Amino acid sequence: MKINRLNYRSPSASLTIAVLQIVLGSFLSIMFVISFAVTRFLEGQAWWSGSFSSLFAMAALVVSALILCQGIWGCVVYEKYRKLARVVMARSAAVTVKQLSEELHRTPSDVFSDISATINSRYWSGYGITESTLVLADGKKNSGTVISGPDVTLRKSSRRSRAGFVFFAAVFVPYMLVFGGPSLRPQFVIAGVLAVLAFVISTAILPKKIVISRHTAEHKPYKPEPVKTGVEETDSLLTDGLKQMGGLIELEKDIGDEKLAGPVSELLSITRQIFDYVKKHPDKAKQIRQFVGYYLPTTTKLLRNYMELNRQAVKGENIIESMKKIEGIMDGILFTFRQQLNDLYRDKNIDIAADVAVMEGMINRAEPE
Repeated sequence: MKINRLNYRSPSASLTIAVLQIVLGSFLSIMFVISFAVTRFLEGQAWWSGSFSSLFAMAALVVSALILCQGIWGCVVYEKYRKLARVVMARSAAVTVKQLSEELHRTPSDVFSDISATINSRYWSGYGITESTLVLADGKKNSGTVISGPDVTLRKSSRRSRAGFVFFAAVFVPYMLVFGGPSLRPQFVIAGVLAVLAFVISTAILPKKIVISRHTAEHKPYKPEPVKTGVEETDSLLTDGLKQMGGLIELEKDIGDEKLAGPVSELLSITRQIFDYVKKHPDKAKQIRQFVGYYLPTTTKLLRNYMELNRQAVKGENIIESMKKIEGIMDGILFTFRQQLNDLYRDKNIDIAADVAVMEGMINRAEPE
């Protein structure tokens, strides 16, 4: 994955600039309003007179307001970054889109909007993106990884800065307020032409914004096909087992922990093999009763608990201890699942061994002395 380097600006510097913009914008706005009003009053003129001083004062007020708005937006983006960094950078393992949404209490679309805003504000020193993975690098060259779920595809695009609309309004509104007067139509046309010119020039000059978005495919919940082996008791057992296997399938989609991603995939593969074998050999159903009634549901419950614990941004001693217990028992669970599959083939192994022994005897008798 190629990491795109950004002209990094530290969060503290960005916050300081935003606060200074708020202070400066507020101060200038208040000062221009007061000075303009006092000047108009002392001169006995209407505030909308078309003099140069009126136009200058109105333009200065608009610029001051823009500085103030930019500072407020800077503080908003800083808060977005602070929350994102707490979730992404504090984790040693990858974090899924679903986990980000749950921990930030925001929709996936809002999460990616926040990511785009912080990238454009240069809060990260770099970023890399593929269809399934987004890497955000912080100023210390450490990286946090946001991995999409299997039903999500990440996309990178760019768009023109929306500041062009601000420049449009900054030209059109003051011009109409100052020069509107009685002859409204020609002034409206002139104001419109100047505003469009300001929009086009600003849009061409300002850099494009990076947009990170995601495309979610239609999620189809797992629905097992009806089981018809001809043995009612076996059909009921397998139907129950396949429904429980749906829980493992959902876990495999959502699991974001590298330690358990492999084991969960293997558990699911073994479970499929067990049920496929019993479908073909209904008389073996009694051998998987304990597997369906205890091992499979208990394993699914433990893994769900692990995912819930892993989503916590701050992990205390009890959470860490519980996660380690579940990680520690996974080897035992895998052994049990493998043994269950192996036991199903015990009789077949005996039959094969007997057939091989008979064949070897016949071959030995057929060989010339």
